[in-house]
Amino acid sequence: MKKFLFDMAEVGKDFWNGFVWIVEAADELGCIAGTKLAEFTRKRRTARLTVATPSVKRNCIKE
Repeated sequence: MKKFLFDMAEVGKDFWNGFVWIVEAADELGCIAGTKLAEFTRKRRTARLTVATPSVKRNCIKE
């Protein structure tokens, strides 16, 4: 019975190590995809800067 429990513990460790490996691989793929997306959005112009008009400046609250 003792050997059976030790064998089951070893199998459990293998499953746990496999699960941890899958999670780490998914995290790495997420980092790679995030880097590629950041590079892609930097190449495109996502926003255009505009200067505030005097009426907008007058309506802003100044501290």
